[in-house]
Amino acid sequence: MSMDLLESWLSKNAEVAEFKEEGRSIFKKLALFQDYHGLPSFKKVRVPTTLQSSFKNII
Repeated sequence: MSMDLLESWLSKNAEVAEFKEEGRSIFKKLALFQDYHGLPSFKKVRVPTTLQSSFKNII
């Protein structure tokens, strides 16, 4: 499968996954990125408010 084919399919089936940043597709950026430790998207994890109180005891 080509990256273009996957990106095209994802743009038509947006409900499957939300690979967008500021309304634009970031599929290629995510798919081609090798070092997930440095990707800002993975560093900006949003923890639901309901879980934040549980994590306060751990941190």
